[in-house]
Amino acid sequence: MTPEPTQHSTADPALDWAGWLERHGGKLFYFAVHWHAEDPEDALQHAVVQTARAVAEGRCEADETAALRYAYTALRTRLYRAHERCEHRRAGETAWGREQVLLTSTDSTEEECRRVEAALAQLPPQEAEIVVLHLWENMSFIEIGGLLDLNRNTVSARYRRALESIRHHLKNIPE
Repeated sequence: MTPEPTQHSTADPALDWAGWLERHGGKLFYFAVHWHAEDPEDALQHAVVQTARAVAEGRCEADETAALRYAYTALRTRLYRAHERCEHRRAGETAWGREQVLLTSTDSTEEECRRVEAALAQLPPQEAEIVVLHLWENMSFIEIGGLLDLNRNTVSARYRRALESIRHHLKNIPE
């Protein structure tokens, strides 16, 4: 009789999906929302199912970090394709009609958070995702580059450009 593997065993092909979703689901959802997705819940569900299948089929390592990287990649791919379809369909339209996710900070007022969120919403999704991953996920430019298959310098340049756009937006909106 073989011993039953634990959840933390590297030989165990199964992850504690409920715990994994509890730890990472909110971050993945926030990532999806900043892509201006029409249905971020659907995109997230698709990415999680795709990740679980990849782990079960051995295409992704059965550890939390590898599964999270795979999920971000699957989610980004799904969102990018959906974004491209929307852009084609809505040529020139800039308001996507999604609910705003209010940023929370102990040092900022609710109004300041709304202003920053509005500025972030004006960014192209490729820049917004880098800001979200760097500031809210505390990922380095190298980690983001690995996740998005970009050079670290490209990530850094997009991040600087995004921050400059946010600064410009915040200067030009009335308080």
